[in-house]
Amino acid sequence: MNTIIALSVASILTLFLGAFKHKKLLLPVVIVGLLISGFLVLPDWDITISHYNNMLITDNFTNAFSLVMIVSAILVFLLANQYYKDSDRSLEDVFGVTLFSLIGALVMVESGNLAMFFIGLEIMSISLYVLAGSNKTNQKGNEAAMKYFLMGSFASAFLLFGIALLYGASGSLYNKDIYDYAVNANSGIPLMYQAGVILLVVGMAFKIASAPFHFWAPDVYEGSPTIITTFMVSVVKVAGFAAFFRLAQTVFPSAAEVWVNTVAVLAAISILVGNFTALFQKDVKRMLAYSSISHTGYVLLALVAFNSFSSKALLIYSIAYVLANIVAFGVVMVVRQADGSSLNDAFNGLGKRNKGLAVCFTIAMLSLTGIPPLAGFLAKYTVFVAALNSGWLWLVLVAILGSAVSIFYYFKPFMNAWFKESSNKEPIAVLPSLNFVIIFSTILLVVIPFFINYLLDIAL
Repeated sequence: MNTIIALSVASILTLFLGAFKHKKLLLPVVIVGLLISGFLVLPDWDITISHYNNMLITDNFTNAFSLVMIVSAILVFLLANQYYKDSDRSLEDVFGVTLFSLIGALVMVESGNLAMFFIGLEIMSISLYVLAGSNKTNQKGNEAAMKYFLMGSFASAFLLFGIALLYGASGSLYNKDIYDYAVNANSGIPLMYQAGVILLVVGMAFKIASAPFHFWAPDVYEGSPTIITTFMVSVVKVAGFAAFFRLAQTVFPSAAEVWVNTVAVLAAISILVGNFTALFQKDVKRMLAYSSISHTGYVLLALVAFNSFSSKALLIYSIAYVLANIVAFGVVMVVRQADGSSLNDAFNGLGKRNKGLAVCFTIAMLSLTGIPPLAGFLAKYTVFVAALNSGWLWLVLVAILGSAVSIFYYFKPFMNAWFKESSNKEPIAVLPSLNFVIIFSTILLVVIPFFINYLLDIAL
């Protein structure tokens, strides 16, 4: 709870700094606010605390994912220093609204009540609709914002209708009460409850861009400012994964027969659609958007497994996925600024123009593919093991097929970087803040597999 309060203070202070024309203080205030918020998570470790009559609940699961989101946000804001380096516009609105979106994500993950869950979701989502269209002169950005708003509103309607049905069946909005109702339903779980669960699953599938509810994601990711897309595929995705798992864990575990097979089908479709569609993308930014759909499918394997190892598999996958995408989108952002394009050909000769960026980009692509011994391999291995332990052999085979297909599109841009010549020979210079983020994230992708057991023992 203290984390949310600290972030709220930081976001309001950011808006006030913009009003008083203190532009140079914006980023330092944001970073300090995020660091303080992260440190405030630590005293609550190994303690389960409820706030506001169980409306918000913090435990090791929420603390671990809160830290992942906060650290991810810090890295994204440091990338923003590079993205907006030539911009004359005031940034207090973008930074402030981004912080509010993070606050919504934290509320959503910590919620112990479906009304609070929905409030957190909408705080996050409405902020993102604004951020997607924050570049008013970009026609694709305006289109992305409108598509995101319309599809997001549609998904919210599904969620709210599902929450209403669960309330109608159980007589409560509290996660624990709804769970207890299903456990004690002597005459079987009523149809109203089952319909509510399915609607919640469909609504969350929209929010995390799971196929076949993914149609908004490629256009929104491509049209939004690259720095906002980076925030979406890191902080927002992790929030969606954690919140979805939390719902399955605390609201409807006793109704597994209602939703598990549905989620398994969504996982398989997401893996196949995301990977096979990414094969045909010429724009790396759009390719990464379809790639994120396939990774949603891999994450859903941990949800489908629903065993004692699932939460650990989800945490490992979230960390590896976020780090690799921050590196990938950071390099895409730099290449787009240098050459005005993020097509595959724009990466030609990157190894000669900035060898460090090319090395980090290569490692990120290999990690997303799942090549050992990088963090991405460990992430996929853990979700596969979790799924196999629960008997989902066919789903793991689909996931392995998807990983094999992904080699063909992940390898193309970094192969261009090393083995193709570019007509533009000018070296690419970047700010120290971007260098730090790219190198730091890449190092973590390499070293995390070596101390992951220690990390998990502390976290969950």
